[in-house]
Amino acid sequence: VEIEVGDSVIWHNADKTHTHSATRALDSPQFDTGFIPAGGNGESKPIQFNDASEGDGFKYGCKVAGHEKMGGFVKVNKATP
Repeated sequence: VEIEVGDSVIWHNADKTHTHSATRALDSPQFDTGFIPAGGNGESKPIQFNDASEGDGFKYGCKVAGHEKMGGFVKVNKATP
């Protein structure tokens, strides 16, 4: 996903079977949605990004056991005037 500084990404778990998270714990900026329960019940977790990223963006993953390969990048561009 690609956003601008100050924007938020809202994570929603539409999986009806598994809990998920979006977590970045080792590098700055750190963030964690916490566990978002399965069931597609409409629960969502927003994370606001206040710093621009470099390269591919801020890498994140799912901290649920067995989901180590799930994740992606949030590319945060400097806000345009």
